Amino acid sequence: MSAFNANLPPMRYGRAQFGMATHGRRIFVMGGYGGFSGDGPTATATAEMFDIDTQQWTTIPSMSNARHHCAAVRLGDNIVVMSQYGAEQYNVVSNQWSPFPPMNTRRRGFAADVLDGKIIVVGGYDVRGYNDA
Repeated sequence: MSAFNANLPPMRYGRAQFGMATHGRRIFVMGGYGGFSGDGPTATATAEMFDIDTQQWTTIPSMSNARHHCAAVRLGDNIVVMSQYGAEQYNVVSNQWSPFPPMNTRRRGFAADVLDGKIIVVGGYDVRGYNDA
């Protein structure tokens, strides 16, 4: 078995520094930098889903706010996306976004996962420098 599959079709939107999480046999991708303006990279609120079985990308509703340097985790039937600009959750059943409580410490460039039903966030940085927790 190969550890990586480099043969996926391209996403509908080019992006970098985005959040990604899986639910069942679907991959959810949201936010990140989606282009450039005269001032540099432009954050995006767009979101999409890749279905492993059909090998197709589908656009899903956009987040309410553009986010970059974000992380995403699966929490039940929700995909929670968090960044220094707050957090929101996408319900895979209702196909809708809703608010989610922000992190205790604003940060970007961090890692996140779920342990015992709680979101764990580690590292990253903010305007004061790198976080050690």
